[in-house]
Amino acid sequence: NIGSIDGIKEALANSSVLSNSQVNHYLEKTTSQEVKDKLKEETQNVLDLGAFGAPWIVVTIPGSNEKEGFFGSDRFHLIAQLLGKSFS
Repeated sequence: NIGSIDGIKEALANSSVLSNSQVNHYLEKTTSQEVKDKLKEETQNVLDLGAFGAPWIVVTIPGSNEKEGFFGSDRFHLIAQLLGKSFS
């Protein structure tokens, strides 16, 4: 159950990606006001770009500052087309 801190710790206990001290460090940071404020800020930023679900991918169109959002991991072919790349 990764819906709780203990569940996350247990899930990561057998991982070689992070040490136990790193897991504890990052989990403690999730409760800081700084991280909470950043999450709210970034959530509002992506909502302002039109996000309505996850994954939401924002692509800056080459040669401009224009951004286009894509919903879903099945949109990579459209992103490639926008960027002038091939996708297979």
